[in-house]
Amino acid sequence: MAGNAVDRFWQARRNGDWDSLVAQLQRGVSITMLHENTELSRAEFSTFLRVMHHDASTTIHRCIAGRGHQIAVLATIARPKTTFECAGFYDLREGRIEVVREMWLPRGGASMMDFV
Repeated sequence: MAGNAVDRFWQARRNGDWDSLVAQLQRGVSITMLHENTELSRAEFSTFLRVMHHDASTTIHRCIAGRGHQIAVLATIARPKTTFECAGFYDLREGRIEVVREMWLPRGGASMMDFV
């Protein structure tokens, strides 16, 4: 993957570098968790990611850029007891992420709330 804000964002997730992760987000970032139809603040999203990526192995399967400012990522997050698929859609502005839309699905059909 090239060195844009989404690449740095996902690398920070894989490394547990939460300060670097938050630094990739615009101050007024719009964050929507599509699987729950919920909007989160930067702080709430960072906390969610800390929980989901703790003791996890993250594999990025695809990263697709459209027109340079819209990027889609498909990743697997394997935790000790459960594996999740995450589809993320990101809009960039001025080198940082302005819009985050992610959908998390646990393998096996359970609800995300069973794991958080």
